[in-house]
Amino acid sequence: MKKVAVLAFFVVMSLVAIVIIFVQRRFVYTLSWLPPPGIKKLHTTFDDTVSALRGINAKYALAYGTALGVVRENDLIQRDRDVDFAMFYEDLPSWDTLNRAMASHGFECPAKSTPYSWECHGRQYPILFQYRHRIIRVGCDIGVMYRRDDGTWDFGGARPGTGHRFISRPGKPEMNEIHFRGHEHSIFPVEWLKEQYGESWMTPLPDDKGRPSSKCTNETSCIYPPPE
Repeated sequence: MKKVAVLAFFVVMSLVAIVIIFVQRRFVYTLSWLPPPGIKKLHTTFDDTVSALRGINAKYALAYGTALGVVRENDLIQRDRDVDFAMFYEDLPSWDTLNRAMASHGFECPAKSTPYSWECHGRQYPILFQYRHRIIRVGCDIGVMYRRDDGTWDFGGARPGTGHRFISRPGKPEMNEIHFRGHEHSIFPVEWLKEQYGESWMTPLPDDKGRPSSKCTNETSCIYPPPE
C-alpha cells in the first residue's frame, strides 16, 4: 500500500508541475500571482520588438512601464511582466504589415486576439495591439495614441470611461529622445510619467502601478476620432 501511495503522490505532483509549467509558459505576463519573467527575458522581448518595428520603419515611442524604467533606472523594471510601446494613429503601419514583422521576430497574437478597438461614430479604431513572444512567452503591448487639434493625446481604454488624456507641453517636442540598448528611441516625456505615476515616480515602489491620469469626460467615446 505504501508503494501505491508513494506512486500516486508522485503522479499527482507531476501533474501539478505540468499544469504550473503550462500556465507559466502561456500566461506568465498576465497573471499577477505568477513570478515575473525576469530581466533577461524582458531584454530579449524588448530587443526583438525594436528589431521588428525598425525593420518596417515604424515610428514608435517607449511607453508606460518601459518608459518609466528606462528614464528612471536606465533599464527595464526587473519585476515588470511585459514591454510597452506606443504609436500615433497616423503613423500606424497596416495591421498585416505589423503582424508579419512581429511574427518574423518570434511573436504571436495571444488567444484573445488583437487589436483591441473602440467604436466611435460607427467606426472601429484600434487602441491596443498585443503580442506574446513565442518562445519565452513575454508580452509586448503597442498602444495607439490619437492627437487632438489642441495638442492633447487620447488613449483608449478597454471599457467606456477608462481612456486617458494627456495635454502635451506647449512649445516643446511631443516626445523625448533616449539612447537605450544600442538605439535611439522616442520616449514619453517626463511630464507624462509624473502624471501617470505621481510626483514620486522617481522612487521605485514594490509594485509600480500607474495612477489614473486625467480621464476623458465622455463616458461613451473616449477616443477623439481621427480625421476622415
